[in-house]
Amino acid sequence: MSFYFHLATRRINVERGSTISIGKAPTSSNLYRKLIQTSHLNKSISQNRISFSRFFSNRIEWNNAAQSYKEGSISISDRCVEKFNKMVSQDWVKDKEDAALRLEIKQGGCSGFEYSFSLDHPTLPDNQEQTNEEEEDVVDRYFQKDGCRIVVDSISLTHVNGSLIDYDDDNMIKSAFVVAENPNATISCSCGTSFASKNS
Repeated sequence: MSFYFHLATRRINVERGSTISIGKAPTSSNLYRKLIQTSHLNKSISQNRISFSRFFSNRIEWNNAAQSYKEGSISISDRCVEKFNKMVSQDWVKDKEDAALRLEIKQGGCSGFEYSFSLDHPTLPDNQEQTNEEEEDVVDRYFQKDGCRIVVDSISLTHVNGSLIDYDDDNMIKSAFVVAENPNATISCSCGTSFASKNS
C-alpha cells in the first residue's frame, strides 16, 4: 500500500514500512536566482524582438532602388552622403545595414507644410514588392547613393519631386539634413523647414 503527499512542491511516493530521504526544498535564494534569470531572458527577448522581426521580413534591396518613380525623384548631395554614413557608424545606431533616413512631409509650420527627417529601419510589407508600378495605397519609395539610404513615402515624394537632399552645417541654430532646391515650393520660410507646395 502506498500513498502520496506533497512537500515543498515535490511529489513523494511512500511505500508503507519503507525508509525515504527527502531532498532539499528549493531555497529562497535559488528561487530568486531563477526569477532573475527569467527576467533577464524576457528582457533580452524584448530588446531583440524588432531585430527578429526584421530578420524574417522582406529586406529592401537598396542597390536595386530605382532612380525615379511615377511620383518623381530626388537627388542626394555628397555632403548628405558623408554625414549619413558618419551618423550610422555611431554605436547607438542598431542594424546599420538597414538604417535609412526617412523624409516625410507633414502639415504644419508657418507656410502649411514642413519637412521632417528621422532615422528609420524600413522593411517591405509581406504583400508588397519593390516596384515602380501603379499603387493605390501610400507606399515607400527608396533612394540610395554611395551607402546613403533615403526613404520617402509616395505622397511626400510628390511635394519634393526634383529636390536635393543636403546637409546644412552652416546654420547658426543647428546642423541638420535639409531639403534644398525644392521646385515644388511656392513659398519657403526662412527657417528652412516650412514651405507651401504647388501640389497641395
